Amino acid sequence: MVDMKRYTVLSFSTKCNVCTYPIPPSITRYHCPTCNDGDYDICTNCYLRLCATGKVSRDNGRNGWRRCPQSHRMIIVGFEDYEGGQKRVVVQGLVGGLALKDDLDPASPNSRFDHSSPNSPLTRQDSDPWEWPEGSNPNNGPDTTGAAKGTRRKLNRARHNLGCISPDSTKAPLAPRFPPSGGIGLRLIAIWSYYPEPEETDEIMFPRGAEITEAENINDDWLWGCYAGQKGLFPGYYANVVEEVT
Repeated sequence: MVDMKRYTVLSFSTKCNVCTYPIPPSITRYHCPTCNDGDYDICTNCYLRLCATGKVSRDNGRNGWRRCPQSHRMIIVGFEDYEGGQKRVVVQGLVGGLALKDDLDPASPNSRFDHSSPNSPLTRQDSDPWEWPEGSNPNNGPDTTGAAKGTRRKLNRARHNLGCISPDSTKAPLAPRFPPSGGIGLRLIAIWSYYPEPEETDEIMFPRGAEITEAENINDDWLWGCYAGQKGLFPGYYANVVEEVT
């Protein structure tokens, strides 16, 4: 038997990949999930210097897309104290979130990107066309083929506007220059765990209490969202809506 009392909390620091100096856990840092297989951090001073010297453009800097020198979007992470030690927390998520389609080649971690128009319309990865399963006809009302209740039905998923916008409104609000950190959409808390079947590769798994972000209502029964780097579908009745980020 292992004596649990012999376990101690480890203290450690991360080295900045630019200046190679250690970054204390109490200091936040810029983290790139793509470079160096996800092990790439930049201290605040080095990142500000990269922006000041033009190695990172203004639009891609800390007040813009927050990109690394290789033009991948970065998050800001840190550590906070809790009972038993420290835990890693995401202070600021990806600008635009995981659902935002980036023009980078995901197979090439060193591919470069240039956002010439930060005001261009955003495209979400969940906006692809979806097909109705065999036996369902979206043009003729509900499925009458005797399919089991709760069967997933896919549809052409243009993003639904869940906000209350008056049709009589003549002035559209000014669009923000950059999307918010962490993306837009519904934020939910899972009330049950969900583990999809192995063959359902377009669904996400999550434990009870998980925070699902960037979610979109697909057809009331199914939602699309992000959790722990996953992106996919999940049954809506497994989670409660907390808020909507717009």
